[in-house]
Amino acid sequence: MSRVWEVIQKPRDSADDAVETTLKALGVAELEAGMYLAVHALARAIDDRDTAELAAAHLRQERAFADRLRSHIAPAAARAARGGDTG
Repeated sequence: MSRVWEVIQKPRDSADDAVETTLKALGVAELEAGMYLAVHALARAIDDRDTAELAAAHLRQERAFADRLRSHIAPAAARAARGGDTG
């Protein structure tokens, strides 16, 4: 774990690296998915089918996006560990 932590650490004046940027984007995608999940549940609770369907569609999109982001984390971390291009 300490090696993983070293890889994602960087000097404050360096450019963003791929691992950090991807993790941040994943966090945002997960937050948005959670928001759409909540909207979907609320809409269903008040029997607003149109809003529930719209929220469910956005939820699927955010989950798919988060899955795609997750698939980039390991390769980016491996490049960073080898000292290769992280961008």
